[in-house]
Amino acid sequence: MVELRSEAPGRRPAPLAIVEPGRSRPPCVLRAGSHLAVPGGEVAGDLKPLSIDRRRKVAVYELCVANDTSGPLVGFTYALEEPSPGGTINWSTITVPPYTSIATPVELPLPRWGRPQRVVTELHADGARLTLDAPTPSDGGQARRAGIATAAVLLAGLLSGAYAFARPQIDALVAPAQVAGGRPFQVLYALAPSTTNAQFAVTSVDGRTIETGTLSRDRSAFSIALPRTPRSVGYDVTVSGTNAFGRTHRSAHVVALAPAEPLKPSARAAKPSIALVSDTVAGGESIVVTYPRGLSVGDVKLLDQEGTERAAALVSQRGSSILVAPDVAVAQDFRIVLDTHRGSSIAESALPVRIVPAARSTKADPQVEDRASGSSAPANGDGQATNAPISLAKASVRSGDLIVVRVLRSSPQMQITLLNDQGEELQRFDVAKGEDRLRLSAPAVGAPTKMLVVATFAHGVSQDSVIEPVMIRPR
Repeated sequence: MVELRSEAPGRRPAPLAIVEPGRSRPPCVLRAGSHLAVPGGEVAGDLKPLSIDRRRKVAVYELCVANDTSGPLVGFTYALEEPSPGGTINWSTITVPPYTSIATPVELPLPRWGRPQRVVTELHADGARLTLDAPTPSDGGQARRAGIATAAVLLAGLLSGAYAFARPQIDALVAPAQVAGGRPFQVLYALAPSTTNAQFAVTSVDGRTIETGTLSRDRSAFSIALPRTPRSVGYDVTVSGTNAFGRTHRSAHVVALAPAEPLKPSARAAKPSIALVSDTVAGGESIVVTYPRGLSVGDVKLLDQEGTERAAALVSQRGSSILVAPDVAVAQDFRIVLDTHRGSSIAESALPVRIVPAARSTKADPQVEDRASGSSAPANGDGQATNAPISLAKASVRSGDLIVVRVLRSSPQMQITLLNDQGEELQRFDVAKGEDRLRLSAPAVGAPTKMLVVATFAHGVSQDSVIEPVMIRPR
């Protein structure tokens, strides 16, 4: 509020004699800061609260005055309240020299019983007076209330987090979406540390309980089996946990599939019979596997003791396949596995085979020695002549030369096949009746490579094979 009075020269009322205007506006609606123009210049001032010191029971204000006149200013700051009987009135006074600006703190006692008080400053100039009102000071109660509210929110958050952590929880539940009815399967689960007791239950879609049980905190899986029914049926697998703060549960839906239609006897794949030309071979040599003719879909595998596949070949309609034995440091037992397919069925047959280190095989090939000596008939391991149906004219040829195969004895359904060192078929010819010689073309190689000439022929109701090695040398 700004109050301007004209006074007679030489007469100035005492500051405490100021009479508050009857229609003064409340301090809360007065604008901060006031400006007054007088004949000697201009006067400006502002009074605003800074803080409240509850310990000292005083309110601190800041008084800013700018005196742009040629004479001094006198300022009086005091609180407008009705004094108690025998009480005193407190005020603060300042003097502002000409053409000077100041900013100074002013301390006034707090009112009794927390009543609001109006604080004013009177600035007396030559022939004029400027009155400044200060806004009502804030005692920080609202800030304290806001702080208390914030603390309450934080405490509630902490309590809520502690409660959420302490509540029982099922961290994980994993079950297959579909299983075969009547067959056991595994359900995986994980319990939170706060969960003290846990159970599982299996229920049907109509609410019937199929199976229940108690779960251990020391384990993470349990096994169940769903009923086997003529049609597919869904079930809910539920894991629940409890502790002193409540109960929780988690569910997974599992469908028990109806059993598949049994295969008709005519559609089942018959288990084929297989045989080996030799059940002991040296590393790098060929393993000849024979089986009934007519098989068109399937494969032959060589598996070691750990079940690792070491060699493989497709089945052949001629009834035999050849695998190359891997090099071994010591004698090891392997398995020959024949898988045949018929529709959606798979039949499997297996035979053991022993593979010894190649260094142990110190005997020279009797057939090669026999050809080197000029004999026309191959020999067996005892050096006696055998009735092998074929022999090679040369045990070693160069790339591009002809490998001459002599047919010593005609056999029914005879075929001559050239295989590389990986057991892959390179050339194959049918031996016509009365034919005594066949010519194969030696493939191009970059280094001396051992290949095989295989003769297969019918022997009664089965099939036999004879193998002749040939060394192919580069040109």
